[in-house]
Amino acid sequence: MKAPRKGASSPVNKLEALDLSNLSEEERLSAVAEVRALIGDMTAEKRLDASVLERKLALLRLWQKLVQLRIADVRDDKPPPEVKPAVARMFPPEAEPEPVEAPAQEAAPAPAPKRKGAAQISVKLSEEAVIKGKTHAADSVVQVSRKEADGLVEAGKAVVVDEAAKKAPADEAAEAAAS
Repeated sequence: MKAPRKGASSPVNKLEALDLSNLSEEERLSAVAEVRALIGDMTAEKRLDASVLERKLALLRLWQKLVQLRIADVRDDKPPPEVKPAVARMFPPEAEPEPVEAPAQEAAPAPAPKRKGAAQISVKLSEEAVIKGKTHAADSVVQVSRKEADGLVEAGKAVVVDEAAKKAPADEAAEAAAS
């Protein structure tokens, strides 16, 4: 089981020590925000021992007093604030010290970026060809998809220029010739 944090009940004690009737509307709303946050923190701990339940009950009583004060204001025709006040926790939790990390070890080299060129291949046309509705002259180099490049090479209308892609069709051609 986790041990309760040092000073974990101090915000509850601070809230109980407040004279709620002397708080402004903004301070009341902040107190409600504080109560809700503390109840949420206690619920997140998933502990149901007597001390936690007693603290939750004390917080709910504080919340009830704050609601009763607002009801009294409404009965006295006291309007709510015209401008929504900036509500924040009255007693925000203290920042826990950050764990000390071991000295950084050498970072592993970043993986080589994938080439986008695999999607587009450079081919040199051996004769005039129409690619995507555009006529290209013989001996021009164009960027086409792998599928288009394969079709042009098979038809004998182009030769692959891209070095990485050149190896794969050359290997395929060698296999086809061997068959």
